[in-house]
Amino acid sequence: MKEMLSMGMAMAEMLAKGSSNTLIAELAADLKARQTKPEPPQGMKDPEQCKQAALDHVRAVNDILNRKVKAEEADEFKEWLLTVGRRVAEAANEGGIFGFGGERVSDAEKNVLRQIGFALGQPAT
Repeated sequence: MKEMLSMGMAMAEMLAKGSSNTLIAELAADLKARQTKPEPPQGMKDPEQCKQAALDHVRAVNDILNRKVKAEEADEFKEWLLTVGRRVAEAANEGGIFGFGGERVSDAEKNVLRQIGFALGQPAT
């Protein structure tokens, strides 16, 4: 739940602050204008399928950015996407009991962040 809220807060922050990056600003304007809400993917049977579909989308975004956008602006957009991913991963401790203990970012989350970074051509550190 905390992770879903973190994603919503990151998007709300982007909408409120705006950005000097044209891509991020246009995304914010589009989200505001259309009041869009993400639709869950159809036909997904398990979390692994969802993860692979998401990574496929990230690779497609990377391909479009590399072909159509100036490198500096594309890199800034990719870094913004990775920052949102890190914020979501850090939103709630994994493991532990009743919110105590556990780890800030699980190994599985670190692995997915690395995969997103590679899909964007921006290996995460």
